[in-house]
Amino acid sequence: MIDTPENLSDLAHRVCELGWLPMRASLSHDRFGDEILSLARTLGEPCVGRNGRLLERLAPRESSKANTNSLSATHGVSAFPLHIDGAHKPGPPRFVILACERPGSLPVPTILARFDALDLTSAERHQCETAPFLIRNGRRSFYSTILDTSRPFLRFDQGCMTALSEAASDVFRTIAARLVKLGPTVIEWAAGDILIVDNWRVLHGRGLPSSTASTDRRLIRVSVQ
Repeated sequence: MIDTPENLSDLAHRVCELGWLPMRASLSHDRFGDEILSLARTLGEPCVGRNGRLLERLAPRESSKANTNSLSATHGVSAFPLHIDGAHKPGPPRFVILACERPGSLPVPTILARFDALDLTSAERHQCETAPFLIRNGRRSFYSTILDTSRPFLRFDQGCMTALSEAASDVFRTIAARLVKLGPTVIEWAAGDILIVDNWRVLHGRGLPSSTASTDRRLIRVSVQ
């Protein structure tokens, strides 16, 4: 079973309240994936990832070996910038579960930052709600903004979002500067660690600016709607 600080029936509320929740698995390695999927179903409906599977195994890749338009294609084994998962979709997943099978020979942390902790001014928030971006997703590309009063989630991923105005470029720079000033929360991994992230309002990334991930690092990811 998975050791949790809270009753599973209250888990989604707790994650939304805190922004993220670390946990530990207590089952053997060969049942780890099953337990992650079981945990995901207490939060909502697991949804398939880029590989067409509910359970994705993530490993750092050199840029030349990465999928086109992925963060790995741009950054390789270097640090990944803060983002939400599924920003390229009309509706990003509600929660993301990350779990560590193996931290790797060069352990690299996951970093987290609450968007509402950036203390944006009213004018800066207005820019987030109005500055236009192209969301690149092949034939299913569309236009959107970082925030919108008609939806409950933020959209932020410099890997798939292209600024279409000076205001959009400005707001990207503003958020990047605020994230540096805020300083992210650092989550160090050990085998069996689990992290549930509120993907609608918390940004996450891989490593600190100087980090280089080893290709033997293995995380499991399950997205939940």
